[in-house]
Amino acid sequence: MNEREFILYADDDKDDVELMNALFKDHPEYILVAFDSGMPLLDYLQTAKLPLVCLVLLDINMPNLGGLATLRLMRSDDQIKHLPVVMFSTTTSTADTKNSNLLGAEVLLKPDTDKDLHATRDRILEFCGIYTKRKLPNAVAPSTGN
Repeated sequence: MNEREFILYADDDKDDVELMNALFKDHPEYILVAFDSGMPLLDYLQTAKLPLVCLVLLDINMPNLGGLATLRLMRSDDQIKHLPVVMFSTTTSTADTKNSNLLGAEVLLKPDTDKDLHATRDRILEFCGIYTKRKLPNAVAPSTGN
């Protein structure tokens, strides 16, 4: 991998964000960019000159604009609908899982133990590898805005 890849992460829980940042410090080939809800993430996707995005992680339960609502908006936008998304949450709701899957997203439960933390990080990296290797329209090229 020549370029650093970005993982965009929306979660309102500051402790979870700090934990994810710590987990990815050992993987400088990935840059984790965190947002406190879906709206700033969508704003970023609409306005940034995007680097290679290998994955979007969305917490399902967030105030303002939750994960499922964010995912629905992403899937309705031609510029970003192709981005791979993993729903990342403590919820085990069958309805949330079904709705996420129908919108083309996997669901990954947040870890409970230190052992699970590293396994979860490895699973996220596996998702990045799967999507990057496909080289479908999963990476967003930088936009000039012109």
